[in-house]
Amino acid sequence: MEKSKKKHGGNVWQASAQYGRDVEKILDYSANISPLGTPESVKQAIRDSLDYLIHYPDPDSVLLRQELAHHLSVGMEKIIVGNGSVELIYLLAKMIKPKQALLLHPTFSEYEFAIQSEGGRIKVLQLQAAKDFQIEVEEVLAALHDVQMVFLCNPNNPTGCLTKRENILRILDAAAAKNIFLIVDEAFLDFVENGEEFSLLPYINQYDNLFILRSLTKFFALPGLRIGCGIGNEKVLNSMNNLREPWTVNSLAQAAALQALRDQEYARKVKETIWTEKEFLYQELNKIAGIHAYQPSVNYVFLSIQKTGMTATQIQEAIAKEGILVRNCNSYPFLGENYLRVAVRTHPENEQLLLALKKILSVQE
Repeated sequence: MEKSKKKHGGNVWQASAQYGRDVEKILDYSANISPLGTPESVKQAIRDSLDYLIHYPDPDSVLLRQELAHHLSVGMEKIIVGNGSVELIYLLAKMIKPKQALLLHPTFSEYEFAIQSEGGRIKVLQLQAAKDFQIEVEEVLAALHDVQMVFLCNPNNPTGCLTKRENILRILDAAAAKNIFLIVDEAFLDFVENGEEFSLLPYINQYDNLFILRSLTKFFALPGLRIGCGIGNEKVLNSMNNLREPWTVNSLAQAAALQALRDQEYARKVKETIWTEKEFLYQELNKIAGIHAYQPSVNYVFLSIQKTGMTATQIQEAIAKEGILVRNCNSYPFLGENYLRVAVRTHPENEQLLLALKKILSVQE
């Protein structure tokens, strides 16, 4: 069977089979998930919901949307819940069917796959390593002609670069004037210090061409349940709901997400851990010869390994034999074998990662 061309982090099942390790004994730095694991309160909510499996899930996710409305300070009529935010990305592509969409590469690959699934072309604006992969607003504005749809990931995946709200608003205004739909993916914004200052949620009522994506799986460690949400105007949401299959969000996912949003103590601990450990990991990674770590804003660190004397694939495979998975960024356009991405985890785990990298790279010296 031909392997899928789609590559993402977090495939512990493949790694378990390939390297002969139990899943529980694999330290996964390839997926940007909360290092504190699924909240106990959420596990209990799932157990409490097992007796309801005899019933179909709420197709409209009403209780969860009510909680999200409170959490995000927007009307519940502007919220749609999906089987992960990826379902919503594909629904948007199916609804708009753009002849051409603008992507700022390197970025999350599913934007491109979704557009191509509807026969659309991709217009690429390449983010430059010389500019630390930061978005140049004027370049984006100049690239808006002949497109019907733009995806912006903020903070960007895999680079972790943050774009200021005022810069995205300039792009949004220009897109609105040209009747271009702008999707802003804020999947990792919950991990950012003062993340609300970067969000476009306060402007959702002012722009009909704006759609915001949010994830619940990363911050609350729920990727196995697949749960995400989108925020947009009611007309867009109605069109998306008319296009989607029924019952895509199962009852356990809804119950888990509902409880997760209410667990404020867990949220506090996650932020405290990430904000402390990302700085530690960033500083220590930059002490390793040949590695350049980019300043992280979120729960992952983007690494240039060009000066190590090893390729990304060589490092990925060598460290996997130590029971650690890292994200090889060679599947992202323009990055080749020169970059890795590592998640931010707990302090003892981060020390394991650092020791393993030093061991592997010392062989090259």
